[in-house]
Amino acid sequence: MSLGLFASESEARAAAEAHRKNFAKNRGPTLSEFGVGHLDRRELHGKRGVKDERNMLQLFVCEDPLGQKELSRLGNIDAEEWLDRMLRRRIQYEHAHSRNGRQLSRSRIKNALTMINGGLDAAVRMQLAPGNPFRSLRVPARAKGNDVTGDKWHVLDLEGQRRIEGAVFSHRYMQVLILFALWTGVRQSEQWNLERADVHLAEQHPWMRIRFGSERGPVKEQRGDQRARDVFLLPRAAELLRAWLEEMPKEMRKSSSRPARRRFWRDGGEALGASRR
Repeated sequence: MSLGLFASESEARAAAEAHRKNFAKNRGPTLSEFGVGHLDRRELHGKRGVKDERNMLQLFVCEDPLGQKELSRLGNIDAEEWLDRMLRRRIQYEHAHSRNGRQLSRSRIKNALTMINGGLDAAVRMQLAPGNPFRSLRVPARAKGNDVTGDKWHVLDLEGQRRIEGAVFSHRYMQVLILFALWTGVRQSEQWNLERADVHLAEQHPWMRIRFGSERGPVKEQRGDQRARDVFLLPRAAELLRAWLEEMPKEMRKSSSRPARRRFWRDGGEALGASRR
């Protein structure tokens, strides 16, 4: 943009400074500016994970040219160029780290994209942006896989399962814990919250009830739209649990033990350790 010709450098600088002030006064909020306020509102509404979102906003928006774009001027080209930069971007910690120099993982980029989409959708509702050009953006599968070796994830074959089964563990508890996860496919939180009363080994087709929670927190019947579910056990998993119960103290073997419902792994492991001491 040309502001015209001036008789001296000082007049030209004064005109440029006046133009910058006027432009800043009339422009709309940038994505960075709106993002900070948006996350403040999410925190006020009691949303979880805002701290992680602030970190992502700083890394992937504020420190990127995208952050200086006005909401009203964002277009498809800005979304595509941002994604290209993320796919080329390398991890770089301020201190020495083994991950320095590696590409961003696909999941990391997707999380950042989800955060941006949430902010832009809110800007559209507030009539600060005409639309959300990031909504149709998709992270390509090229960035998918193990970012340590570069290999694609794959199902553990029979030989790999046998090697894990035959491995030497320092504690029987850890061996059973790992093999149970291998033969059932349960998530870590689901495994920690499995209670003795949830395991039904005496049935013709052994099964267990899967619920939600954390290692030390309360067990929940529902998380979001997901409800507790009943899952049949493979023969190897059922055999493993029967053997594990035989090693437990007597009170852990009953499916209706009191006081309180016993957690199959946490309380079982602690009870085993106490009995051996």
